[in-house]
Amino acid sequence: MSVQVVWNFDHFTGANGGFFFVPGSEQVPLGAAYADHVVPDDAQFVAATKGSALVANGQVLHGAGPNFSPRPRIALLVQYSRR
Repeated sequence: MSVQVVWNFDHFTGANGGFFFVPGSEQVPLGAAYADHVVPDDAQFVAATKGSALVANGQVLHGAGPNFSPRPRIALLVQYSRR
């Protein structure tokens, strides 16, 4: 089990590679239906404002989409897991 927290130093949008998750993916065997570096068709994007934090369950498929903006988006990713 793990939890990731993304501390946003920029706004996260669909245009700059915002955060996404796939509802129900915790029920799918790891790696069974999703390819690396591809945003799944059933992904749900989450807009987040600068200064906010996103909390993600490590069992749910999640990630960041491609950044189509002219500048990088900046965030700090912290992962918490059991020993």
